[in-house]
Amino acid sequence: MKTNYLKSTVAAICLLLHFSANAHDFESEGFFFDITSETDLTVSLTYDDRFEFAYIGDIIIPENVPHNGKTYRVTGIKYSALSGGYGLSSVTIPASIIHIEDGAFDGCRDLTRLIVTENNPAYTSVDGVLFDKDKNTLILYPAAKEGESYTIPESVTKIGSKAFFDCSKLQNIVIPESIISIGRYAFMGTPFYQNMPDGIVYINNILYCYKGEMPEDTHIEIKEGTTSIGEYAFSYSYYPQLTSVSFPSTLTHIGFRAFFECSNLIEVSFPASLTYIGDEAFSCTKLNSVVIIPAGVTHIGKDAFKYTLLSEYTVDSDNPAYRAIDGVLFNKDASLLIHYPDQKSTASYTIPEGTIEIGSEAFDDCPHLETLMIPVSLTTFGDNAIVHCYDLKEISIPENVNHIGKGTFGSCAGLEAILVHENNSAYSSIDGVLFDKDKKTLILHPYAKALKSGYTYAIPDGTETIAERAFQFCEIKNISFPATLKTIESEAFRDCERLTAVTIPDNVTDIGWYAFYYCPQIKTIVIGEGITSLNTMIFDCKNTTSITIGSHIALIADDAFWNCSPLLTEIVCKNPTPPIFNDSYGKAFEGIDASNCKLYVPTGSGDKYRNAEVWKEFNITEKTFSGIHSAETKEARIYTRSHNIVIENALPGTPLSVYNTAGVCIESMEISDSETEIALPAQGLYIVKYGDRSMKVVL
Repeated sequence: MKTNYLKSTVAAICLLLHFSANAHDFESEGFFFDITSETDLTVSLTYDDRFEFAYIGDIIIPENVPHNGKTYRVTGIKYSALSGGYGLSSVTIPASIIHIEDGAFDGCRDLTRLIVTENNPAYTSVDGVLFDKDKNTLILYPAAKEGESYTIPESVTKIGSKAFFDCSKLQNIVIPESIISIGRYAFMGTPFYQNMPDGIVYINNILYCYKGEMPEDTHIEIKEGTTSIGEYAFSYSYYPQLTSVSFPSTLTHIGFRAFFECSNLIEVSFPASLTYIGDEAFSCTKLNSVVIIPAGVTHIGKDAFKYTLLSEYTVDSDNPAYRAIDGVLFNKDASLLIHYPDQKSTASYTIPEGTIEIGSEAFDDCPHLETLMIPVSLTTFGDNAIVHCYDLKEISIPENVNHIGKGTFGSCAGLEAILVHENNSAYSSIDGVLFDKDKKTLILHPYAKALKSGYTYAIPDGTETIAERAFQFCEIKNISFPATLKTIESEAFRDCERLTAVTIPDNVTDIGWYAFYYCPQIKTIVIGEGITSLNTMIFDCKNTTSITIGSHIALIADDAFWNCSPLLTEIVCKNPTPPIFNDSYGKAFEGIDASNCKLYVPTGSGDKYRNAEVWKEFNITEKTFSGIHSAETKEARIYTRSHNIVIENALPGTPLSVYNTAGVCIESMEISDSETEIALPAQGLYIVKYGDRSMKVVL
């Protein structure tokens, strides 16, 4: 079999630095991979949306791939990993693949067959069609497979999402009675679906979807005998015309987003036969009457009734899985608070004693809630457990809480303080700001606290990490960082629209993606000596006039200084060697008038900058900076020999670091001999930093 691993831009990719939020961890044999476990040495096939590429021909996904001297096992295929593969005719899936995400093959219109290695434990293929191992789920019928008719095997009970999507040759699909579930868009783009009449489409006992235009003020009466309403059944085009629906006494299953954004659906009455309500099934509707959960319902999906007008739940007392207390939905023993109705009218709410966990997004957009009392029994806040509660002023964390999920207290615009019980073993607070117990990680600065503190905050000495989104949306104007700070995580100050200046201390070694994204009032940026590379879109430079870049920065990613304008008239770059850019999207300083911007560089390095891409466009002036070492380390010769990196005429005691294309330091030392040779784990592009000198080396 002819195999083609190449993409149209592989040669260019191998010479680029990968910092984008959508970048892969590494590339091998023409494929992109994300590391899923360093412990188990596993990776998933993924994509990088910065590049225009397409797989072509017949490809074989490798079972194992080398990277940095290690061998990783390929165990997954991620969403869109092979998408857009026009010209891709077949894919061979190895035995190692145990997880394939929905949408992995989206847009592969020329795909004729999928081949699964016989000993694969999770998947199989029959005549080029992809199934799970037991042939219970039909995952994908190749879009370009020959034949106008296909009979689904009797073993199949589920047709996956987009299973037959864009199969333009299929006029007829024979669907057995064994099918109990059909995923969204399963038949979209097929003549089989296009030939169906408009209106409600039934397939066996399943209401698959509503097809075509819906008349105004429509009432749907689902026919008796229907057992399931499919995913997105009334959400393919979002139907505001639907105002009411009657369910049959046979209904057991309402699928994912079945009535999502049916924005004029006001009332529903569930039959006693119902057992399952899918995620977001009625989200973004106008349900405003009491929703009565029947006794047989054992599954209520995430956000099933989110963003509705519900003010309370009622649950049949015989239901074994759920109960309602004061209109709030809990699991049966009330240990888990599942959902506080969006429109519950009380300003104050006390969570019952005995509740152990507040579930994910349990309190989301509660416009009337001002005071929330948390019981001593509580141990866990799920991810985004309390968000968009704009009138909530203060939260007190009791002593037993040991986990606060990501995003909790996010966008609570009125929150002024987070208080923590002094005996709590996991968390603490300083002046209303949430920290971990040893006060080394700042977790969350309450949004409205800045309004009471003159829009100024000094992060306490001893803080080492500012957590992801810790200050997002805060009304901070002035922020000062302690010398102890080491890490600023992704989006830490995102959307701080009043912030006017940023000075990063020398001990900070890492600034995450989008750390100061959409902070349009920042006028000055100073980056200290601890940073060696800058990630994508760290800074919003809409009104920035001055930027200072530390002497150790060797790599600058796509749009690191995003949204620049002609107001940026001064850049100070202290590195004697011009930092390298990864400009696959556009220049790091896109929007600037470079000819009218003064670029100050170390004395003796002007010619290097005048000959360097991007930098050569600026108005360059040499300047002596304190803290820049003498040029004696620049006499060394750095080159490759037998796939090793050699540093010749080296000055003993000079620091040396080697970085891979992801900006990760893979070797760090002090030179001890006049000649040093370093064996690296794999061929590719590396950045060698020797003293104040940085250069690219390709093995």
